[in-house]
Amino acid sequence: MKSISLRTYDNPQKITFEEFNQEKYTQLTYNISSYIDTKFKDSDKWVTLPEILQANPQLESLDIWGYKSPDLEISFKIMPNLKSLSFRFDSSLVLPKDWENATKLEKLQLSIPFETKGVDKFPEQLQYLPNLTSLQPPQTDNYEWWSSLAKLPALKMLNLQSYTTLPFSLARMLELLHTFPVLEEIINFYPKKSEPLTEVLLGLDRFKHVELISMVFKDITSIPLFFSKFKQVSFFNYRHVGYKEVNKFREKYATQLLSDRHRELLFLCSVKSWNRVKTYTTNHLLEKHRSAVPVVLMGYEKLASANKTTLKTKLKDTQISLEEKSGGEPIYILHTKSDWNVLEQVILEDKNFIMEEHLTEFLHYLKKPYLLENDNEELNQSIIRLLCSGDDENVNLAFQMVESGGAPVAVQSMIAAIALTHKDTKIRKRARQVYQKVGSAAFVPLMGKPSYKETDFNLRISTHENISRTDFLLMVEYQHHLNRHYGKNTGSLSIDWRRLGLKEITENILLFPNLKTLHLSSNPELDLEKVFSLLVQIPTIERLYLNGCKGTLPASLSQLQSLVELDISSNSMKDFSTLAQLPDLKRLTMKGCKVKNWDWLQQCPKLEWICVNSADQQKIPHQSEQMYGGDLFLKIR
Repeated sequence: MKSISLRTYDNPQKITFEEFNQEKYTQLTYNISSYIDTKFKDSDKWVTLPEILQANPQLESLDIWGYKSPDLEISFKIMPNLKSLSFRFDSSLVLPKDWENATKLEKLQLSIPFETKGVDKFPEQLQYLPNLTSLQPPQTDNYEWWSSLAKLPALKMLNLQSYTTLPFSLARMLELLHTFPVLEEIINFYPKKSEPLTEVLLGLDRFKHVELISMVFKDITSIPLFFSKFKQVSFFNYRHVGYKEVNKFREKYATQLLSDRHRELLFLCSVKSWNRVKTYTTNHLLEKHRSAVPVVLMGYEKLASANKTTLKTKLKDTQISLEEKSGGEPIYILHTKSDWNVLEQVILEDKNFIMEEHLTEFLHYLKKPYLLENDNEELNQSIIRLLCSGDDENVNLAFQMVESGGAPVAVQSMIAAIALTHKDTKIRKRARQVYQKVGSAAFVPLMGKPSYKETDFNLRISTHENISRTDFLLMVEYQHHLNRHYGKNTGSLSIDWRRLGLKEITENILLFPNLKTLHLSSNPELDLEKVFSLLVQIPTIERLYLNGCKGTLPASLSQLQSLVELDISSNSMKDFSTLAQLPDLKRLTMKGCKVKNWDWLQQCPKLEWICVNSADQQKIPHQSEQMYGGDLFLKIR
C-alpha cells in the first residue's frame, strides 16, 4: 500500500494516497522547504505540488511558503474553485499564466520579489479577476504597475505589508489610491517620517478602516479633529517612532470618546508587538466612570459669549463650573462635585451645549489615568511587553506610561527586577525612581542595595504580598539573559524556578518566544494543568524539568513537539503513551514513576537515553550505560 506523509505547519497527518485522493480538501498550506514531507512509502518518487492539486479540484485556499523547486509553475486550470492564493518568500516559482481560469479568486497575497517570473505581466491579467476583493502586492516603485491595480472592480482591501515605506510620495500615493473605485480598507499604510499627520489623515478620510504604521505625531493636538472621519483608525508605532509624542497625547487625553455614540475608535499602544488596546465606546466610559472627575470638551470653534452666559446660568444649580482654555482649538472643562448623572445629563441632553457643529468629541482627563488600572488587562500587557522587549527605549517608554498613573502588581514586580538587575546604570536608576512612585512601599528598601545575592532577594521578595514573585523572577531571568547576550539579544532563554514553592506560573512567560529551557523542579504544589495551558503556546521549548512536581502530566504534553529532554521524575502519571508523540525527544528521566509496561518505549522515534528506577533497569533492553548529571542513563538505541 502506497502512503503519503503530509506534514503541514499546523496539522501533521498520515494518510494513504487513495485516501488523499478521496479527501475533500478545501485548504492547503504547502511548506516544502521546512515543514512538509510528501513521499511514497518504499519509493523514491516525491509527490509534487501539481499532483496534489490535480487530486483536489475542490481546493479553495492555497498557501505556498518557500517552495524550492526551480521554475515551479502551477495552473489555475487544476484549481477551478480557488478563492484564496498566497505566495511567500521565494522567487524560484513562476506565477501562473492562465489567469482566465481564476475568475473565482477573492484574495491574493504576493509576498515575493518583484523579479519573480510573471509578476511584471500581472497587470495584463486583471481583467480575469472580477471577484478579487483583497490584495497584498509585491514591493515595487513601478508607477505604471501600481496604476493598473485600479482596474480591479471589486478590490476593497489593500495590504501594504511588503512595504517599509510608501513606494511614492504621500501626495502621489493618495492620488493613486483615490482612483480605486471601491477601496475601503488600507492595512500597513507606512508614510515617511517627515509626512505631517494632518495631511495623511485628510488624504485618507474616504476609507472606512486605515492602519497607520510608524507615524510621527508632530501635530498630535489636531488628531481628535480627524478621528470622527473614520469608522476605524489603527495607529501602530513601531520601535523608535513617535514614542514621546504618543505618550504626551496619552497623558493629556486618557482616552477618546467620539461625538457619534455609535462609532468606535481603535487606538493602539506604542508596542513592538502591535497588540491592541481595548476598543472603548462612549457608552462604556460613561457607564464605567461615574465619579467626580473633570470632563474635557474640544470644539471646532469658540462658543459665542451669549451661549456661554446661558450655559453658566444653567450650570449654576448643578455644582458644575465651566472653564475655558485659550490657545489653539477651544477647550472647555467642566468641573463637578455633584452626582455624575447630573453631568451626564447636561452633556448628552443639552442641545445648546453639545452640538455637532461645535464638538468633535469629548474626552476624559483623569489625574490618575484609569488605563493603568488592574482591570485593563490588555494595556497592562502592552506595558509589560515594552518592559520585556529588550529595547532600552521601549523600557523608558513604559516608565513614562506608568509613572504618573500607578501600575498593577505585575508591572511593579518587573520594574523592581529591572531596578536590581539591568545592565545599564541609568536605566537601573530610572527604574528605582519610577518604583518609588508606583511600587509597593514594603519593597522600596531593597532598591538601594549596591549589590545583591540572588538567594538574598529571592528570599526577601517572598515576604512581600504586593510583589508578584513569578513576574519578578521572570524579569530577573530575562535581564540575566540580556546581560549574557549584550548587544545582540540572541541565544536561548533559560528559566530556573526550582524549589520556589510555586503554585502556578505567570502567563507573562508567553512574552518570551525564544524560551528553550524551563526548570520547575521541586514545586510540589504546582498546578500542572495550568502550567501546560501556557507551555503549549511556546513551541520553542526543548528542555523541561518537572521532577518533584506531584501532579499528573496532562495529555497536552504531546503538543510540545520540540522537546529534546524531559524530566518527569516522581510524577503520578499512569499512561506514558503520550511520550511516544514527542518526535524529537532524546533524553528522558522518570525515576520514581510507577511504570507497569515499557512497550511504549519502542514507539518513541528518537529516544536515545532514559533514566529509571534501579529496579526497572533490567526490564529495559539497552546498549550501554552512562552517568549524566549524577544519574545513570541507559542507552536504548
